Amino acid sequence: MKHANFTQKRKASLPDADSGRTAWPEIHAQYLISNANSRLMASESGATYHLIGGSFTHFEQASEYSESAKALGYDPLIMFPEPGKFNSFSVSIYRSTNKSDVVTYNKSITNSGKKGGWIYEQK
Repeated sequence: MKHANFTQKRKASLPDADSGRTAWPEIHAQYLISNANSRLMASESGATYHLIGGSFTHFEQASEYSESAKALGYDPLIMFPEPGKFNSFSVSIYRSTNKSDVVTYNKSITNSGKKGGWIYEQK
């Protein structure tokens, strides 16, 4: 499966975080706050664009990736699957209401020798 191979490579490109796992309630609370802020941004401008660093079948995998991304200085956001649309937990490492900002950020990551991501438009 092409998508699964991509996420496995993405996970492998980040080192393991030194800190322990974040508990489900803490991640869920972080998600609720971040998702509310993201949806507020989207409602004001029409959309929020997310740079997705990885997508995972299980929440625990997304949580580990999120912790690793945080250790590298990213501001990760675990995006929970929307019923009937997606069946994976995507991790946004950058977001903006301006798509060109996200494209530029992704290019800066790839230009520095790291793997970039893909852009998801949240309406």
